[in-house]
Amino acid sequence: MTLLLNYKSIYNFKLKKNMPQLVPFFFINEVTFTFVFITITVYFLSKYIFPRFVRLFLSRVFISKLY
Repeated sequence: MTLLLNYKSIYNFKLKKNMPQLVPFFFINEVTFTFVFITITVYFLSKYIFPRFVRLFLSRVFISKLY
């Protein structure tokens, strides 16, 4: 684990030292992919997952009101 962290820090240091103009592109890339991931997750949840929970809870309420 420590070796991997050291390798990453050395790699990032060398990359930033040699090509500092690429740092903003890495940031924009991370922000873009995070935004896309969150958007897709929210869409998937609202379209498929949450309606099932609503139907389940409504059916439970309906069944409990029958008795």
